[in-house]
Amino acid sequence: MKFKPLTLLLLSFIITSTIPGEVASQVHGIVILVSDNEADLTLAEKVAEVLNAELVVTPWGLYNESVVEDILEKNPSFVMIIGGPKAVVPEYEKVLESLGVPRTRIWGETRVETSKAVVQYLLKDYPDIFKRVNIVIIHGWDLPGIVKAKKMKYSIPIFVSQNTTEIPKIPSSKITIIESPYSMAIMARFRKYLQNATYIEVEITPAIANEAIKRAEITIIRAEKILGEPNPELPSPVNLLDQAKRLLGMAKIQFERGNYQKAYILSLQAKLLAEKVILLANISPKSPGIEIQVELRMLQIVTSRLEKLGYDVSEVKDLLNKAQEALKAGRIAEAIQYINKAKKKLREIRTKQWRGR
Repeated sequence: MKFKPLTLLLLSFIITSTIPGEVASQVHGIVILVSDNEADLTLAEKVAEVLNAELVVTPWGLYNESVVEDILEKNPSFVMIIGGPKAVVPEYEKVLESLGVPRTRIWGETRVETSKAVVQYLLKDYPDIFKRVNIVIIHGWDLPGIVKAKKMKYSIPIFVSQNTTEIPKIPSSKITIIESPYSMAIMARFRKYLQNATYIEVEITPAIANEAIKRAEITIIRAEKILGEPNPELPSPVNLLDQAKRLLGMAKIQFERGNYQKAYILSLQAKLLAEKVILLANISPKSPGIEIQVELRMLQIVTSRLEKLGYDVSEVKDLLNKAQEALKAGRIAEAIQYINKAKKKLREIRTKQWRGR
């Protein structure tokens, strides 16, 4: 049988060996930034566990100033972003760039591709973690399975979908397959290739269905807050949001009737539609002045944080004040010049901060 990419990836787990306890001595000052997407977040939690890293979580598809403050509070020497720009918006990278914080974004087009990218990154940069690590294979949109994986200590999840490459038999390795009624048909394909794997079956319980409903509700609320003027060249986000609300209402009805699997599936559909609304809002055209105002606000937060830590940021504050005045007067090019000078000063201060760790 011809081995495909995922086959080779899983086979590499068998031959990789070292002592996991050594990892903590190799890694210092890592912060992992991830969205609250249930798959990416579970993956990031498990990576943080094996790398002894700290975790910072942002709302999916949204920029939140408190997240920036949380990152700065941890004074990282390196930030690992797990998830694509749809999940963890690029504004965070702009802040890290302004401070000169080393960073990398590990991602794929879907949560399935993101998990593959993360594993490949770990194999390359942190190969010492894979002895005794349990590889957990789960359908990427299977909340019951993801919740189960979240509770498994010292494990790394690999998310799959109906399009995932087949996996051949692996005679000796720590592999667990988790499946639920939602994913059973897809996961059955892996059983003949991983006959020695451990299998865990989970159910769509009332608690899981209720969790799916809550996640859909939160996403819809976020979509309502971010929704601005519709872009005539894009699908109407208002219509999509109305559809999401209808599906959520149907999910709640099914939940009350005790049809937890139907409630679960309807909730997933509602959440996906609400996420699409957030994406459409994010790609709607914004005026240069608004984008600069957002960046200015981010830099002000960074500056305030450094000032609280005792650093002299008087020059930076002066530059940002001038940028604010220029922006109010409509002198955008001038505001950008002041912002760039402020960013350069901030990087110099950040370098001093990092050397003083």
